[in-house]
Amino acid sequence: MSLFGGLNYNDLGGTLDAEQGDRSSRGYTWHQIVDNFSRLFVTNLICVLFLVPALTGFMLGSLWNRPQLLLLAGVLGGALAAPSYIAMYDAALMSYRGYPGRWWERYKLVFKREWKGSLVPGMVIGLNAAMAVNIFTNLYDGNRLPDMMLASIILVTVAALAIYTYLWIQRLMLDLSLKQIIKNSWLMIMMHPVVTLGAVAFQLAYWGLLLILYPYSFVFLFFLGVWFPAFMTVRIVYNTLDKDMRLDERYEQAQAQEDES
Repeated sequence: MSLFGGLNYNDLGGTLDAEQGDRSSRGYTWHQIVDNFSRLFVTNLICVLFLVPALTGFMLGSLWNRPQLLLLAGVLGGALAAPSYIAMYDAALMSYRGYPGRWWERYKLVFKREWKGSLVPGMVIGLNAAMAVNIFTNLYDGNRLPDMMLASIILVTVAALAIYTYLWIQRLMLDLSLKQIIKNSWLMIMMHPVVTLGAVAFQLAYWGLLLILYPYSFVFLFFLGVWFPAFMTVRIVYNTLDKDMRLDERYEQAQAQEDES
């Protein structure tokens, strides 16, 4: 399949001579983004398309002041978007790791392999997003929420973001149950609070900025959307997670076993 100018649709996933230097350096991060931008942009666009039902429900629920619609849009829309989100997250993860090649084949593989396992996390993320939109709408309209309720919702949102900071990477690179992944995520949060807070703070700042800039933020959603916070979250926590769980080593072993079978 070809795009404009004869560019092959399967060859958008980075180049074979991608930089393999120090992953913690800014130069490496910038190089990988530039080298894999086509892959990131297209997978982000697919993910945004899958997010349209949830975003539409959020918008109508806010305009009509219907919390029930927000809840429904979050749960069902999150489940619908989850497979495309985890496939996009894999593109961000592989881009950061310098994994080149035919991205479309890998995208289909991840989508097919992970869609069932991503449904429950997608529903929970959608529910948290619905809660955040409901809070923002109430505060924007001049309403005041009880202090304890507001603090509880914020705490739950931060805890969920902290867990998901480590969940998606493990889901994609390790053959573990959801229960074990969540347990590992809690351990990482307790062992590396500074790294975790840095990743959560970045995500909160990014999505908070998009909410503040609404509706103009749809422009940012189109270009940076969901891939940019995913890529930067991977960049913040990957080396720490790899050091504790030997991600690269275990991933290479799993790939070698798949090639032999």
